[in-house]
Amino acid sequence: MADLSFNTVRTPDLDGFSTLHHADGLTTIRLADPADRLAIWCEDAARNDVATALGLALPDTLNSGTDTDNGCVLRVGPEEYLAIRRPARNDWHLLEQQDFGDKIVSLTDVSHRNIAFILDGPNAAWLIASGCPQDVRDPAFPVGKASRTLFGKAEIILWRTGHHRWVIEIWRSFAPYLADHLTAALNDPAIRRISD
Repeated sequence: MADLSFNTVRTPDLDGFSTLHHADGLTTIRLADPADRLAIWCEDAARNDVATALGLALPDTLNSGTDTDNGCVLRVGPEEYLAIRRPARNDWHLLEQQDFGDKIVSLTDVSHRNIAFILDGPNAAWLIASGCPQDVRDPAFPVGKASRTLFGKAEIILWRTGHHRWVIEIWRSFAPYLADHLTAALNDPAIRRISD
């Protein structure tokens, strides 16, 4: 019988997860460090106010991300963003009470909901392609692009942060599913490097 207990601190079936290495000796999969995450919905008129409150720039372009020393913001919808800050400080709940006047803004702390995997190396794109329907090759998915998509049956946010470096944001409850799929792909001899 499945263990249905829920604990927001522990990630089910990932307690023993460690860095995984591809047979190429160069490609790795690891869990990202803990982070604060804030789901943001705001109308265009409130963008500057929200950016000021966060201390982070909101991307102008849909399906892109901004990354600074203070954190990053991914624009995953016309008026929808995901802000990520590492290391976690657990204080974004204070922003939820910010007054934006008559501007329409929604800020929700989702730090407990998401977890991230970092894929790094020459076979990272192939590993992603094993479960994601999007074209992850250049120039279809350039560095800096972020997109809400699917990996297998799980919704993810895929963000390309470097030529061979990717971040997959996923709901914590789907993380074991993603880890299993990536592990299987990692051990698949058919996975080959996408040519540069």
